[in-house]
Amino acid sequence: MSANSSLMLQKRLNLQFTNFSKFNTSSLGLDAYHDPAFPLHSNITALVPSGLTTPSSITRYLGAHDWYTIHYFTNCSGFYLPSPTNPSLLTTTKINSTCTRQVSGYTFKLHDAIQSQLLPNVNDLAEYVSTAQHMTSTWSSLWYAGIGNGVIGGFTLPWNFKGKRPGLNWWAFCDAFVRDFLL
Repeated sequence: MSANSSLMLQKRLNLQFTNFSKFNTSSLGLDAYHDPAFPLHSNITALVPSGLTTPSSITRYLGAHDWYTIHYFTNCSGFYLPSPTNPSLLTTTKINSTCTRQVSGYTFKLHDAIQSQLLPNVNDLAEYVSTAQHMTSTWSSLWYAGIGNGVIGGFTLPWNFKGKRPGLNWWAFCDAFVRDFLL
């Protein structure tokens, strides 16, 4: 099965891949922005527009994102939408999402992702982010096992019917599968 037909089948079956982990980094750099004694304060204030008095997040000006998520085969990042009634607050609505496809069982480090995105003059902010590794290999293996178990169960289902005509059950199952999932 080609990658394109696999994607089409996923869309047809409406498969949803859930998050392993969510990382909210929207407050990155805010302490340094508000504290003139912080070593990077002047570098950060130079990047943030002067008309912004109480920012809810400054990550976009630093080159990073407000949030990151890890999935089975992708990692995503983006920004939170500021509240329309109070711009100094963020909503949970995600905007400008970007997802990057990964190989199965990849290892994600939030520190490395942020460090690669931060602008050079504020790159030291990455040192305040966890350096923990998040490995997806165990979860990917379990996902593959679940898919395999489902496929095997689906193919053995027609022979599990009690009745006098198991062949009829097999053809009825195949017909229903083709009509419901593939057409």
